[in-house]
Amino acid sequence: FNDYAYGVYGTASSSNYIENIQIENTVINSTGTAGVYFYQYVKEATLNNATIQNGNTYGIYWRYSSYNTINNSKILSNKGHGIYLTASDYCNITTNNISYNGDASGEYGLNIQSGSDNNKIYNNYFHNTYNAYDTGTANKWNTTKTPGTNIVNGPYIAGNYWSDYTGTDLGNDGIGETPYTIQTSGTDYQPLVEQQAQSIAISMSEKLASGINWTITALPAVNESAKDNNGTGVTLYNLSISASGTTVDVYIKADGGLTNIGGDVIGLGNETYSYNLTNSSVPSDIKHKLTTSYSDNKIGENLADGSHIFLKFFLSVPGAQPVGNYSNTISITAVPYGQSP
Repeated sequence: FNDYAYGVYGTASSSNYIENIQIENTVINSTGTAGVYFYQYVKEATLNNATIQNGNTYGIYWRYSSYNTINNSKILSNKGHGIYLTASDYCNITTNNISYNGDASGEYGLNIQSGSDNNKIYNNYFHNTYNAYDTGTANKWNTTKTPGTNIVNGPYIAGNYWSDYTGTDLGNDGIGETPYTIQTSGTDYQPLVEQQAQSIAISMSEKLASGINWTITALPAVNESAKDNNGTGVTLYNLSISASGTTVDVYIKADGGLTNIGGDVIGLGNETYSYNLTNSSVPSDIKHKLTTSYSDNKIGENLADGSHIFLKFFLSVPGAQPVGNYSNTISITAVPYGQSP
């Protein structure tokens, strides 16, 4: 359909509805008033896998037309409203690309007027200067979160994608934590977010990567600092985080027991550490027992790209052990925020 005032026009009386219109697998390129124009009393119509574009006033206009469906379609570059509902109830608008509609204030990708109630709008892609307007009642802008590939290739069907959404997806499930507000009364409680490809890398300082060392000269030793805890007052045991597409949780563990100068392996019971995310001198009043399990030792939570962690290590040696040098090596891992190591 090209260059018609209306690509599809439907009207009837209140006692003589037009029902079960199927508009599928077609392109309506209307340079007139609207691509699909139901003036009144059209119900149970389905628009599927269609492209409606270039309407001068509307892409789709439905008045007194209920129980209709727009699915898997593109409503693009219409100069007025992309979709306009007035006095039309119980319509389903799902899995559509509604973009680049409207060229003035007050023209929307989807405009639902007062008297249009109980419509369902979810899993659509909205990219318009003014995305949506709703003065109807009980219109639903999201559905129950359900596993399945959504309109932006995320893992859940839920709400809609909004080009002007400014919230975040801390849970990394493709759904924003902050609801999206539709002018003037609607709310999408589960707005979709495009997920970025994730990458995580840890860069450890040379001293941290090469191992932790102590020299014990007198026994018993209590909370003896590792060789590179201080030096000039700044610990040389530190690491930095590189991450994109997610924030991260960071965990530390010992690779095994301590080793003394004679090569004997000694248990970890007296080895501890302290850490700080911003202070390179690392206040050491709180010490944590080091173990060989990541799950026991979280040293950073919800950290962004460019974050740093500074560590100090301590060792207590009872009198029954020999004096001399002790050493250990550690491993550090980072995982997407909220996940297990």
